[in-house]
Formats: sequence, C-alpha cells, structure tokens
Amino acid sequence: SVALHYFSQGSAGLFHRGIAESPSLNQIHTLEQALEIGSAFAAKLKCSGHADLKCLRSVDAAALSKAFELPDAMMPITVDGDILSAHIWKLAADGHFNRVPLIIGNNVDETGIAFMSPQGAISAAHAQCVIKKAFGDAFSRRIMDIYPVQEGADNLQVLIDISSDMIYHCP
Repeated sequence: SVALHYFSQGSAGLFHRGIAESPSLNQIHTLEQALEIGSAFAAKLKCSGHADLKCLRSVDAAALSKAFELPDAMMPITVDGDILSAHIWKLAADGHFNRVPLIIGNNVDETGIAFMSPQGAISAAHAQCVIKKAFGDAFSRRIMDIYPVQEGADNLQVLIDISSDMIYHCP
C-alpha cells in the first residue's frame, strides 16, 4: 500500500511522490491480532499456522481465493514495530512520515464491498437495522429522512451512499 510506505521510515527516500487509491488507514491491527488472523486463515487451508510456509506455499490459487473472506480480506495495516513503528495517526501527529506529495483518491460507491450480502438483496428491515446500530435510534430517523429505505427493494445503494458520504465526502 502506498499509504503504508508513506508512514514507514524504511521507505524513506525510495519514492518521490505517491498516489493512494482507497487507502484503508482506519483498519489497523496489532502484531498479535495479525498473527491470530493469519493462523485462522492457515487453519482454513489445513495448515498448522501462520508460520507453516511450506504448507501455505503448496496451496493452489483456487483454494486460497475461496478461503480469503471479508473482513480479513480488507488487509488492514499492522503495527509490527518494524515496517510500521506505531499507529499511523500517532506517526502523523508526531510528524513521522515521508514528506512527499501525495494524492488520495476514491471510487464512486467506495464502501460497497462492506455491505455485500451473501443472501442477495438488502431488505428494508436489514438496512434499517444497520443504520440504527450505526447511528442510534434518535439519529437514525434523521439519516433515513435523507437516505430513504424502500420496502421491497434492494437497499444496498442506500447503505453505500451513507457510508461513502460519511467517509469520503464530508469535510
């Protein structure tokens, strides 16, 4: 990730500018969390753990792809003490980042992957539940006035619009 290199002191001097498309700067794991996720992923592939490289390297691409699921497929940044010495917000606040020009971009419907449902369409009840859990009962009514949920329709776009506007379009 370009964003990771931007905050890694080991990348200093290796690039002069960057373009980050959809950087996931809010998904940060500790090394312990990352190793736990790696071990769970290895177990899905019938390997003994994250360090079982011989087994992991022997798995074919189809099996790897099938085992690779959300949310772990989002590939969060890991504070490992080597490539990334601290949480990126702390590094930014302390001025510890590579000072090169950076362009950050995003796509229309950027957050759509977060709401993909294996059951198909997102019902009005499901969308309302997501909105209420995210914003609470009182504020969710105001949100649904701006982003109306429709009975009998797929409400995936409503959830995408809300989250994309919050994350990418608010000042």
